[in-house]
Amino acid sequence: MTVHRTGRYSVAVFVKPDELAREGQEPDAVDNEWTRRLAAGALDSRGLRAGGRMEIEAFTGRGGLIVFAALYPESQWESLFYALDGIEEAIAMAVRLEPLAPLSSSLYYIDGAYVLSLSAPPEALIRLGYLAGEFGRRLYRPAAYVRFLREHGKTVLQGAAVPSLAAAAGGT
Repeated sequence: MTVHRTGRYSVAVFVKPDELAREGQEPDAVDNEWTRRLAAGALDSRGLRAGGRMEIEAFTGRGGLIVFAALYPESQWESLFYALDGIEEAIAMAVRLEPLAPLSSSLYYIDGAYVLSLSAPPEALIRLGYLAGEFGRRLYRPAAYVRFLREHGKTVLQGAAVPSLAAAAGGT
């Protein structure tokens, strides 16, 4: 097995067919849980502690297995803020966003409007932002805006607003 660091929070792992066989894995049917453990171990071997969100891409073939693993610690997540006219829009947005990506989300009420704060890895925010824009108006604010919301607004749901709102609608 060969591990190469490919970025600040990412690695590539190359596993030869004979190495797969020693691990009880077949190139055409590599176990997902084994691949996850392999990726976490590879990240750890390069000083990247597997915490936060881990994204894995694995490709198999006669040449063995190649795994690309990236770690997205919450400290690297970015934030988006959306103003919503009512709780119905917040629920509709949550139903649409909930299955897409792990994220931290909070709902605030300030000046007669709801504000949904979304925090996620940068690559996930692009897709989340497009979809969220269908339901609310984007507020271009720095991540520190959340402190303003906490101080001057009312916290409706903290930390897991999207799953909570989706569940209220009968979602997952």
